[in-house]
Amino acid sequence: MGGHVLITGGAGFIGSYLCERFLREGYDVTAVDNLLTGSRRNLEHLGAYPGFRLALGDVTQPLAIERRVDLILHFASPASPTDYHAHPIHTMKVDSFGAFYARAGQGAWGPLRAGVDLGSLRGSAGASPARGVLGEREPAGAAERVR
Repeated sequence: MGGHVLITGGAGFIGSYLCERFLREGYDVTAVDNLLTGSRRNLEHLGAYPGFRLALGDVTQPLAIERRVDLILHFASPASPTDYHAHPIHTMKVDSFGAFYARAGQGAWGPLRAGVDLGSLRGSAGASPARGVLGEREPAGAAERVR
């Protein structure tokens, strides 16, 4: 396959699974994350892939993308009720400006093949996004359910 995928929120629970899935399928992956709720620990094992790059940055600000992106997956957002109640303004900015800036950074590179914006999805109050929905850590299975 191949191509270049930009995953905002790439150091988060779902984002890290997506990074791994696309790398395994032969894509180059740029994960953008400010590590507010994501963790470098989620990405440590991806350093073995030559096509992986972590770009520390906040998607509420313009992104400088160094090469053409074929697919944008916008998953940057505090995902749990605890996190988005602790950061309500930032969450709204990530959900709106994040989608805009991820796409706007591609203006010079021409048309985008596809884009997915799931930044506004929310779980039910008291639910943990790390339990129940995707189950235990099984990268291939988790990515299949998100696909």
